[in-house]
Amino acid sequence: MLARTAGRQTGAGLSLFVVPKRPADVAALPASATNGVSVLGLEKKMGLKASPTCAVAFDDARGVRIGAEGRGLACMFTMMNLMRLEVAVQSVGIASAATQCALRYAHERRQGGNPSLSIVQHGDVRRMLVQMQAMTGAMRALVLDVASALDLARHAPSETERTAAADYADFMLPICKAWMSDSAFQVANLGVQVMGGYGYVADGGMEQYVRDSRVMAIYEGTNGIQAQDLLRRKLIRAGARGYAVWLARMRETLEMPLADATPVPLRAALASALERFEAITAELIRAESERLDLCAAWYLQWAGLLAGAWSTFRLATAVEPGTVRTDVRLATARFYFDAILPEAETLERRIRAGDAGLAGALADALAVPV
Repeated sequence: MLARTAGRQTGAGLSLFVVPKRPADVAALPASATNGVSVLGLEKKMGLKASPTCAVAFDDARGVRIGAEGRGLACMFTMMNLMRLEVAVQSVGIASAATQCALRYAHERRQGGNPSLSIVQHGDVRRMLVQMQAMTGAMRALVLDVASALDLARHAPSETERTAAADYADFMLPICKAWMSDSAFQVANLGVQVMGGYGYVADGGMEQYVRDSRVMAIYEGTNGIQAQDLLRRKLIRAGARGYAVWLARMRETLEMPLADATPVPLRAALASALERFEAITAELIRAESERLDLCAAWYLQWAGLLAGAWSTFRLATAVEPGTVRTDVRLATARFYFDAILPEAETLERRIRAGDAGLAGALADALAVPV
């Protein structure tokens, strides 16, 4: 648990403790002895109901401090990278399950004047299904790439490679956690829309994906905290080391020869998006603190869209041209670049508006208490 030690001021750092349920010297005590730790009751949650969450009371309980006093959050961060990756993997799992469920239903559900046609033939349903596929595929490719970097950070043959892999993973993990958890929730919501009324009821199974995925933007560090960490710590305070590794890898991807001319427009779009992202990054590195607070979440989402485009492009150009798998990946990539990546332009406008007094306008808008 995290707690503030006696004598430390309200703004001082928290310390990390291990608090056992039973006293440490339990051998000398009766079997009924406790350490003042009791469960008050189960929380009634929106989702994740198979994982009990309890309200716990501590009455004169004794614990052991881990690490230095006031440095509890720093100690917690030793496991944060793994937890961020696990939330990203969970996001991919929910998005994948929601996509498969929606696809299966769309092929089975008959509607309209022709009973031989399923709803997968409807253009609007196809749009939602392909968006679900495109987002899920981009997420899966990116999380596997970052997980591989974590392995290389420990096992690459040279110190230079290990350092570069560690810097890259450190920069990308907040993006994976926040962008993927938001995207998984969006994919699950699209799944409900594909299934219509049946998606809204519990029998269809889709509504559980929506409820379960909502918490992923909250636990293991809210997505707002992930955005602040990305911009302030990973980019500015760390000297943009991981960012530089990511840029180098994307440029390497853009310079690789293509098997045919089909993906050339995608490469041009990726290069253009990268150029705009570099420009706004350089601008934010020099920005005032108030602007960083306002723009961090938008910047992270833009980074996620760009990382997804990069991953999608790599998938589309990774297999032999002319095969069915390649054709599917190219079609999915076209949708991502034409329908999903353009959202970055809106994020860019928001970030630029943050330099034009938007923070002050927000303060004015909340000046009158409700």
